[in-house]
Amino acid sequence: MGKQHALIRDMVIGALEDVGGQDYLAEQARLNPSTFLMLVAKVLPLQLIGDDEKPIAIDFSWSPTQQQVTDATNAVVEAVAEKVVEVAWEDIGDC
Repeated sequence: MGKQHALIRDMVIGALEDVGGQDYLAEQARLNPSTFLMLVAKVLPLQLIGDDEKPIAIDFSWSPTQQQVTDATNAVVEAVAEKVVEVAWEDIGDC
């Protein structure tokens, strides 16, 4: 099975090169993101291993702070509250 696996892998890489390689993959990422992400999941390692000299670091600086989330939530609640119209049953009349 080892030789067949290597042969198939080489054929897939060759076919990818024939259709444009990295440019083709970038186009597929834009056109078919869910399918592309399934491919990404298949080729990423299952486990990341760091060592004492080079530990793995994850940068979450893009993530909003709790205060930013709270402020955004409050802004949405206020905007929705401005659009709400309260109606009492007495105002509706007989239907």
